[in-house]
Amino acid sequence: KKLNRFFVRSVFAFLLSCALAYFNIWIRGDHAPYFIEDQNPAAFAKDTVTRILSINMVHTSYLGSLILPSRLCCDWSGKSIPLVTEPLNDIRVLHIVLWWLLLLSSTAWAVLTSSLKDSSLHRLWRRAIVIGMLGFMIVPFLLSSNLIFAVGTMKAERLAYFPSFGFILCLSAMFETLNAKLSDSGKLFGFHVSLHLLVLLIVSLYIRKLHERNIAWSSGLTLWESAYEVNPVSAHTQYNYGLELSLLQRKEEALHMMELSLSNEPNDQATRFVLMVILRALGRCQEVLQHVEKGFQIMEEKLKKKS
Repeated sequence: KKLNRFFVRSVFAFLLSCALAYFNIWIRGDHAPYFIEDQNPAAFAKDTVTRILSINMVHTSYLGSLILPSRLCCDWSGKSIPLVTEPLNDIRVLHIVLWWLLLLSSTAWAVLTSSLKDSSLHRLWRRAIVIGMLGFMIVPFLLSSNLIFAVGTMKAERLAYFPSFGFILCLSAMFETLNAKLSDSGKLFGFHVSLHLLVLLIVSLYIRKLHERNIAWSSGLTLWESAYEVNPVSAHTQYNYGLELSLLQRKEEALHMMELSLSNEPNDQATRFVLMVILRALGRCQEVLQHVEKGFQIMEEKLKKKS
């Protein structure tokens, strides 16, 4: 009965995911929306090998964030995650290989398990856990995986919310299996207690990280400040952090952030405009005029290219 209820819940969740995916496609249309290439350079990489490896590398990054959520950030656009341009010299290719070995072995173990009649209940339960884990992790993630079509971000924490249920299911099953084996042996009481302490430690660390993220998302300044601490190379993060600093009249710090952002994206007029406002507030009007001239030059070059 317990196994049947689990299968019913898994099938219901699977069908609900498919319905939501269909509704999303119906609302958006049968074509992908238009995105700026800088938002997701992995999906728009011109070289096929680079694009495939970079997208898979992002997937391993999601898995790493689930296992060890130490480096969470609201923005991973632009050069935040370097592309895999040299597979033979990039250690991250090994992570991709290990990820696919784990995925394929788990799928094969679930599919190739012996029949219901010949298998023990415990083995069937583990099989159900793996199927549920793959269903919860893989299916909800497909539409944002860049495998079907390109999405508007290279990596985003919010895209892992629903797939994280599959990871939690796998983690719970692993501890439940270990707990059952240790409970059957009275001589392993110390290991049994250690396992419960380990679970308590992991839950405590997750709660601590949740508290940190709640504080980070409490205001625009704390959000982009924490993002800059984790991912200081993103021009989008630099711009938003600088904008928040300028709103609080922290002009020198805001100026530094805007100059960093403009150095990464020299043709971004929004960044240049905020930079000019900050320079004007600091009384550096000559530099403002220089940026005005540069801005007009960029606009003229864009008009020439269009014509």
